[in-house]
Amino acid sequence: MLYKFGNSALPSPLNKFSERELRWLWRTLIFQGARLPNEADVPKTERPGVLASTINSHNHPEELIQGLLNKKESQLLDAKWLEWMDSDGDRLLVWLLSQTQHLARQPSGYQPISVDQTPREERKDAIILTLDLWEETIENKQAFINERRTEWASIRTPDHETQWINPKDSAQLKWAWSYLIKQQVAAPLPSPIDNKDLLACILATLDDMSYGHPAEKQLFQEKMKKTWSQKKYRDSGKAKKQHYMPLTKDTRDKLSALSEEWSMKPHEVVEVLIQEANEQKPADAN
Repeated sequence: MLYKFGNSALPSPLNKFSERELRWLWRTLIFQGARLPNEADVPKTERPGVLASTINSHNHPEELIQGLLNKKESQLLDAKWLEWMDSDGDRLLVWLLSQTQHLARQPSGYQPISVDQTPREERKDAIILTLDLWEETIENKQAFINERRTEWASIRTPDHETQWINPKDSAQLKWAWSYLIKQQVAAPLPSPIDNKDLLACILATLDDMSYGHPAEKQLFQEKMKKTWSQKKYRDSGKAKKQHYMPLTKDTRDKLSALSEEWSMKPHEVVEVLIQEANEQKPADAN
C-alpha cells in the first residue's frame, strides 16, 4: 500500500483519526522513540502537521504506519464500550478514574493521570486515554469494563440515602464537603469549583466509603445528616421557648444516650427528630 504525505496533514488513513485516536497516536510515537514535544504545548491545528513530519522522517514510514494501525486495532476499544461512562455523571467518572489511573504510564514530562490531579473537565478523556494506552488485549479490556460495571452497581450509594443533599444549595454543599474534610474521609480530589463539582466530590466520597463496613458507613451518614439538621436549625434564628415534657425514665435514658452520641443537648435532639419526621411526611399529609 502506498501512502501520501504532506507537511500540514497526516497521511492516509491516519488523516481520518479522531481526537481520541490522535491523543493515543501522539503518546504511542513517543513511547516508540519519537522526539515529539508535549502535546499540550502544540496548538491543536498544528498537531497533525507535527505528527506527519515525525512519521515522514522515519526510515521506513510505510512500515511504521502499518504497525501503528495494527496496534490501534489490537488496543483501542470500540466507542460503544465507553458509552457507559456517561450514565451516572461526574461521580462515576471520579470512581472510574480511581480504577484506571494505575493501568498505563504517561510519557516523561507529562502530568500523571490521577484522581487527585486531573481536573473535572479532563476526567473522561483521561480515563479513555489510560484504557487506550493500557498494554492489554481488547478482550481483557472488555472484561475489565464489564467487571467495573458490576462493581459500580454494588458500591454506588443509593439515591434515597443522599436525597437530603440539595444539589442547588451552595451553603449545604460547601458545609458537607467541609464536614467530610474535617472527618478526614474526603476523597483526594482537586478543589471543587462549583455546585456540580461539590456534589460529585461529596457523592464520590460516600461511594468510596462502600469499601468499608456497611454499618460504619450507615452510622457516618446518619450522623452527618443529623449534624446538618442541627446546624440548619441553629442558623434559622427562630426563638426558642423552653417547654417541659413529662417523659418516662426509659425515654429520658434513650434521649440522654442520643444526646451524647450526637453531641447535642437533649432539646436539640428532640428538635431534630421532630423536624426530620415532618420532612418525611407525604406531601398530602400536611
